[in-house]
Amino acid sequence: MYLNQATIGTTVNAFFRSEPRFHLPENPTVPIIMVGPGTGIAPFRSFWMHRAKLMKVGQHLGAAIFYGGYRTQELDLYREEKWKYHNMGAIELAATAYSREVVIEREFVQHKMMIDANARRIYELLDGHGGHIYVCGDFYMANDVKSVIVSIFQEYGNINADEAASAVENLINSGRYHEDIFGITVGARKTHLEYKRKARLMKDNAV
Repeated sequence: MYLNQATIGTTVNAFFRSEPRFHLPENPTVPIIMVGPGTGIAPFRSFWMHRAKLMKVGQHLGAAIFYGGYRTQELDLYREEKWKYHNMGAIELAATAYSREVVIEREFVQHKMMIDANARRIYELLDGHGGHIYVCGDFYMANDVKSVIVSIFQEYGNINADEAASAVENLINSGRYHEDIFGITVGARKTHLEYKRKARLMKDNAV
């Protein structure tokens, strides 16, 4: 919106932030889980294409699961491409949630991930097969997805909440949990959460 309204010659302050670890595992047999609502699908298109190329030369691949989310089916711009790669085996599962579709119950990617069979598969790939998870999108979605992964580890790993949170933290520290988050700068996440905490305290004190 800002750039659309800016006039020619306007100085725009900007910077580039790279995610050097946001790439496929070196070993193509390692399973991957991709979560990319809306524009977050962008990097995963290259993942599918690369896997398809590897398949054509006879390379065995690990499982690949994709969870996407859009407001409506009309906005699912790469639906045909996604199913093409699914049908050829480059993607094992392509689950899509629609949050504003009139004829479909409102869902987000987190709801698809929490379906029992999906949640079990996510846990199996991450905990049992050394899989990687990639999350691309806005900060709020990424935060919700991380909470879902913690819940999945707690339920299917039969551990408590603290142990599940530590397990997910270990995924991050070992370079198996990847995030490419839009609309937030380095360090802003903690600031945002602190503002939310203070706002809740003010609201509670006002009651």
